[in-house]
Amino acid sequence: MSKIGIDFGTTYTTLCYVNESRRSDDENYIEVFRAEDHGSVPSAMAYHKKKGVRNFGSAARGLIADDSYQVFQHFKMLLAMEGTSELDAYISNNPEYEPYKNKKPSDVTRDFLTDLLKAFKRDQNIERLETVVITIPLVWRALGQQLNGNTGSAQHKLLGALRAACQALELKGPPPKITIKSEPEAAAGYFAHEYKKRSKNKEPLTGKLLVVDYGGGTLDLTLAEVGWSKQNLIELSVLETSGRGKSLDFALGAAGVAYDKALLNTILNGRSLSAEDTSDHLNTLETKKRHDNVRNTLNEWVVQNYPEDEDQEQAFNVNRLKVLPKDCLAAYKAVNDPHLQAALDEVFSGFPDLAKSTDLKVVLAGGFSNLAFVEHAIRERMGIPLNVEDRTDPRLAHNRSQDRHFSIAMGAALVAAQLLHIDDSKTEYQIGFWAQAMLPNGQWGWKYFQIIDRHVPYKDLAQPRWARDMGGNTITLTGGGGGLILGFSDTGNTQYAPRRIPLDQTRLSGAESKLKKLVPGWENSQTRWSFGFSVQPDEEGISGEARVLIHFINLDNNRQQAYPINELMQLLEQVVISDESPSDPYVEAYRAYVASGSKAAR
Repeated sequence: MSKIGIDFGTTYTTLCYVNESRRSDDENYIEVFRAEDHGSVPSAMAYHKKKGVRNFGSAARGLIADDSYQVFQHFKMLLAMEGTSELDAYISNNPEYEPYKNKKPSDVTRDFLTDLLKAFKRDQNIERLETVVITIPLVWRALGQQLNGNTGSAQHKLLGALRAACQALELKGPPPKITIKSEPEAAAGYFAHEYKKRSKNKEPLTGKLLVVDYGGGTLDLTLAEVGWSKQNLIELSVLETSGRGKSLDFALGAAGVAYDKALLNTILNGRSLSAEDTSDHLNTLETKKRHDNVRNTLNEWVVQNYPEDEDQEQAFNVNRLKVLPKDCLAAYKAVNDPHLQAALDEVFSGFPDLAKSTDLKVVLAGGFSNLAFVEHAIRERMGIPLNVEDRTDPRLAHNRSQDRHFSIAMGAALVAAQLLHIDDSKTEYQIGFWAQAMLPNGQWGWKYFQIIDRHVPYKDLAQPRWARDMGGNTITLTGGGGGLILGFSDTGNTQYAPRRIPLDQTRLSGAESKLKKLVPGWENSQTRWSFGFSVQPDEEGISGEARVLIHFINLDNNRQQAYPINELMQLLEQVVISDESPSDPYVEAYRAYVASGSKAAR
């Protein structure tokens, strides 16, 4: 029992372990630790205000109405805000998070993981831990986090909390090896493992696999290539990613928690609740929506083409408040569906014919993916019959709803057992720039130049790659730039570049003093300079995490300066161009260029 996998979730957490008394091909080689009856433990902590007593899981949730306790929930997603002004603003706008004024999300996370692991230690009578694999949203690892000022702080805080929790167990032997993997990749590995186990001839799954990981706090879409090594190990390689949760704006704004809040507001119909009653209603709602009869009621309503009967059968009730199917749909359409559709557009942008291909398999993971509307949206996009009970299409045949709650933790345990290899040593983004250039049609216009492509091993990017023109020559700029726009994209299509920075003196007129510190010779109009990027892998054991550095070089004296990309973004925050920017000549030119039919000059 010394190898475990943990799916640390916003609303629920699951721990799975390797049963080393069984063979690796045994049905129960990987088992769910049932700290509570259904396996998943509510991600909640309660602290007594005076006695120093604490509870976790369902026991903690049950103390929300007890004034002698402070109850903490959703601390996983608040990790991404810790240490920022966004957390203070979020607490002010959401009174149910008032307890976080006195206790950090990372401290609550540490205590929760400690109590969970202590329960596992008592139940399994373990004396040592060899390997612990814990998962995070893939979007936490994305370049978008660095572009928004989060340099992986959530991952590092989680790693520190888990190390402290393991130390508190006072086990024999050396500390366990701790590895962080992404949730969708772990789910994909588990699905590939189960596919082979359940297929008639034990045929392995190969080819492309779409993972829709929809939990309480984030939405992750991952398109992966599945293969098998000579040692019969599952190998995953990420082809494309998309999702919501990349920036702090989306920390709790596009997934299960947001849906619960929107639905509660709908059924309250303008009435207000205290912070304690709000938390109590939300917990009741979250628990009841997980029931199969609710899923079946919503599914039947959709299959019948959304009949709007006056006497519509209620889906469930929340503390005597009636919840109708149309209420559930309204909440989903308001806060979830736009993000899911946009993420699907992004992930298929480089593979336009793949969505409805019979060669593509799809796996849904995370508790929120069990909401009927989520599966309907995926089925509709892929041309699969809408009835979620219909399993005749092989693309979804092996994706049972009961697996979705445990698939991530199961996949993490497979990594711990060394039955699953996830290749996360390559870039999952691309970096380049737009510049005015002669296009193939003979017209002068915007052209995209790649500097760092996707799927390049980090080891090959230790030294800076410099910006080059079409002839392969280093781009030379003088003084205050020359009308270039830096572009950063987490997808394979630069049309979706989330952030763009102009390197032009006219646009940067308010930032000269800052740029003099960044760019060697910026203030001298005769100075020749250029720029490039390198990637530095994380050294703390966070798999797949790597810092992007931007390098500036004075070509007259070869003096270089390098900065983490998040520092550049913070420094030049006022001149960053985003898709939401007001009318701007750069934006207008860029949009016109994209609209002309070119795939963002790829």
